[in-house]
Order: sequence, then structure tokens, then C-alpha cells
Amino acid sequence: MRWKLSLVIFVACLANAEIPGNFGNLPLRFERASDATGHAKFVTRGNEYALVLTDSGAILQSPSGTVRMRMVGGNPMASISPREPLPGVANYLIGNDASKWRTGVAGFARVEYRGIYPSIDLVCYGKEGHLEYDFAIAPGADPRKVRIVFDGAAGLA
Repeated sequence: MRWKLSLVIFVACLANAEIPGNFGNLPLRFERASDATGHAKFVTRGNEYALVLTDSGAILQSPSGTVRMRMVGGNPMASISPREPLPGVANYLIGNDASKWRTGVAGFARVEYRGIYPSIDLVCYGKEGHLEYDFAIAPGADPRKVRIVFDGAAGLA
């Protein structure tokens, strides 16, 4: 009982604490996915969305629906690697079964698809809380090879 009382006081103190102004500007955190199917490689979460990176592209899930980003003609064997380790780890202690808990989960600021097209890489990251991606095109590579389809999108702007 004493511990519970202490916890309530601690939570009440946190509720009244002032949150630093840059708290909302923390970088997006990409983590290795714990997907039993093996399709999901990395995941990041934002305010009301989750982005799952797979071998074949990205899946954006939000309350308004799901949009899949596919690289048409892209290399299905492109290597997917995390870049720029972030400080700290995350722990997911969900449920009563400790064998399903995930602890010490590292986070990364970027994820890179190397060789998604010949001499073209795709880099996913966050900037000011928004998802972004760039194509890194090596000298002499043909940028016209890049073809993207957004399945499930009502429109593009």
C-alpha cells in the first residue's frame, strides 16, 4: 500500500511538471520490428500513425486508413539497415507473459534501403516531427528508374 501511495504522488507531481518546450521536437525513433511474419523490418510511431518498413516498401497506418508505398521495379533484395543510433533504449513490458516482453530495444534516427534501384538508395527519417525520405542517387545513375506507387491514397499533392 505504501508503494502505491508513493506512485500516485509521483504521477501527480509529473502531471504538474512543466514539460520542456523541445519535448515535441524529439527525433523520430526507428526500431527493429518484432513481426512474426518477418515482413516488417523497422517501425516508427508518431502522433496518430505508425510507419512500418518492409522489404518491398513502407506501410503508413493512421486513423484515416492505410497507405502502402511500393517501389515499382525496385530491388526486392535491397539491404535495409539502421543508421545514426539514438541514445537510450525502449522496453515493452506488455501483458503477464515475460517471454513476450521486449527489453533494451535500440532506436535509430534513420533507416536506409541500399541498392533499392541500381546505384540508388532510399533513406527514411524524420524532420521536425514529420516523416521524410530521400533518394540518394550516385553520379551516373538514372533517376528515371525511381517509380513509386501509393496504394490506398485518396490523392497526392
